[in-house]
Amino acid sequence: TNAESVMSRLNEGIKTGLTKSLLENSVSSLDDNLGLARVNLDKAAVLVKSFKKMAIDRNNEEFIECNIETIIKELLITLNSRLKTSKVKIKTLFNDNCTLKSRPGIISQVIENLIMNALNHAFEENQSGEIEIKVEESDKGDINISVSDSGCGINQQQQSVIFEPFHTSARGKGNIGLGLYMVSQWVTKILKGQLVLESDPQWEDKFKTRFTITLPKN
Repeated sequence: TNAESVMSRLNEGIKTGLTKSLLENSVSSLDDNLGLARVNLDKAAVLVKSFKKMAIDRNNEEFIECNIETIIKELLITLNSRLKTSKVKIKTLFNDNCTLKSRPGIISQVIENLIMNALNHAFEENQSGEIEIKVEESDKGDINISVSDSGCGINQQQQSVIFEPFHTSARGKGNIGLGLYMVSQWVTKILKGQLVLESDPQWEDKFKTRFTITLPKN
């Protein structure tokens, strides 16, 4: 739109008398617009590449060699449009080069569901906060992925039913209560891992809720 406006002024200047100042300003403005377009196209290319890879991974039923850090970084790129307007910020910690043989698309979907669950349930609208995604190797050689949030926490009554199908505390917002149920099924049935929830609204720690996924390396 800016470039079109500049071109319109140039065309008008050609008809009425093109000055050196108008020409120099127009060239400078067009150069800025081209630079901005180039940056945005590069961003779009990265997004398309990430979406394409994620789509392929999520439909791949084979266990392949994959890196958790790469999976999470590519996921966050695709979620950027949903996250950039939120006051809840995401922090990542990668303590080890965590490579394992698994299904990267399912791992990506699990982490996405946990992030969206925290955003939808742990924080009030426009509330500031933090979600931390931490990856490290356990003492037994497995991979631990924890997703923690500084939100309101989950009481004991909710914890007892939180992984059941169709359980949700936000049905009025369009949620149907399958997010955490699917996370549990994916982790335990497909990835052959374990899922542990720790939460207490009264904790004095920064993070009130932590989901920990433990995955075998092979």
